[in-house]
Amino acid sequence: MIVLVLGEPDSGKSRYAEALVMAMCEGGGADGSKAACKLYYIATMSVVDEESEVRVRKHRQMREGKGFVTLEIPYRVDRALEHITSPAQSVVLLECVSNLVGNEMYDDPDRAYDRAGCPRDEWLKDTADAVVSDIRMLAERCKDLVIVANRFKPDAKGYDDMTRLYVELNNTVNDRLAELAGRVAGIEEIREAPSRS
Repeated sequence: MIVLVLGEPDSGKSRYAEALVMAMCEGGGADGSKAACKLYYIATMSVVDEESEVRVRKHRQMREGKGFVTLEIPYRVDRALEHITSPAQSVVLLECVSNLVGNEMYDDPDRAYDRAGCPRDEWLKDTADAVVSDIRMLAERCKDLVIVANRFKPDAKGYDDMTRLYVELNNTVNDRLAELAGRVAGIEEIREAPSRS
């Protein structure tokens, strides 16, 4: 099953998603089966400055001692399957789509916008297709996949052209993941969830 945890930046999505993944594993998974499972955390943030370093450190501390195997995969997340032993018995947390999309847009040697050589709308569609396909491949092989994603306002003031393109790609991927997901947890559900240490 795919669960999409969707909300604003710094809204508690990561805490909520970690608790959800832990509960899914303790209960055997989203389908209610009782088989033991392994926990994997796919970290997509690239450390590029002090702010990103602080966020990575915070997230490492949040999941410390919880039994996650951390895989740092900034783009093409289907590559995680090379490192996940027994995917069918694994519950995976993908953190997060907005970092993944930014890395695909700027860092992936085959998908980066500045290397694409095609019109904007074609690149946007092709890249959204590729990112969703990578995530779908991961979801099809794993027991359960919980995905954390930020939602951005598409018309916020102050966006330059590249930021608008990033936001459009991010929101397009989110919309398509919401269609694939068996469940979408929004901001109200996240706020109402009890804190879990």
